[in-house]
Amino acid sequence: MTVRRIVAAAVVAVMIACPALADRGQEGVKSSIVVHAAPRLICEAINDPNNFVAMRELSGHGNRCVFEETFFHLPVIGDARCQYVQTVTPFQRVDYHMTRSDKLRAFEGYWTITPAGDRAVVELYTLVDTGIRLPGAREITNLQTLRGVRDRLRRVKKVAEANQRKEAARSTTGGGTAG
Repeated sequence: MTVRRIVAAAVVAVMIACPALADRGQEGVKSSIVVHAAPRLICEAINDPNNFVAMRELSGHGNRCVFEETFFHLPVIGDARCQYVQTVTPFQRVDYHMTRSDKLRAFEGYWTITPAGDRAVVELYTLVDTGIRLPGAREITNLQTLRGVRDRLRRVKKVAEANQRKEAARSTTGGGTAG
């Protein structure tokens, strides 16, 4: 089977499985999750590089941090290392944009935290541009990116909710305050 046929089959499969990704105007991907935790704890989970695979903080000052992260097994290009700046609006929003990469042309997006009572809706938007200009490349990239976005949201939910339970337990025993 030729590369062209493989790519064509993958594009058709993506369009059938995820019709929303077939829209040519679609630049990046977005997903959200409900997290039962205080916005402060959610923001901390987003900004802690220990919560993500192959991510480390290179520098940080105030509300800006520079991270380096390796993304593994990307379609066609394989592994890609990326440095990006992350800017935090405390407990509300985290914006990020790439400063350099060995393979990516663009990596940018944002997290939003919208409080709703004792929980919050956390949304993550990400745009990844691999620079590949083949038919269906955007759709394939977006499908892979959407998987990563959903994995990150689930990880943040797990960490933030665990920290919320710890704080609640401490506050009921008189050992601290819940936030």
